[in-house]
Amino acid sequence: MNSQDLVDELLYVFNILTGSGVVFHYSDENIEFKNITDIVEIDDETLLLQLDDEEEYRVELTDFKEYHVKENINLYDRDDVRNFDNILKELIG
Repeated sequence: MNSQDLVDELLYVFNILTGSGVVFHYSDENIEFKNITDIVEIDDETLLLQLDDEEEYRVELTDFKEYHVKENINLYDRDDVRNFDNILKELIG
């Protein structure tokens, strides 16, 4: 799968999970704990995140992998969560 296909698939699975009620959060040394309301764009090394429906932050893919949190995951979401994490891992390389 090429990198654009992976980006499209990651956004697709993100939307499935958030539509199912899974809540994504992000926090690192520079950004306080906030709700990820959208992934605006993805390029080869970064994500542009919309946090709390207001602010946008660009973060490295590796930082996103390390610092994001998923909550409200139910039994039916586990395959999509695993798929999301595997796509992210593949994007990072």
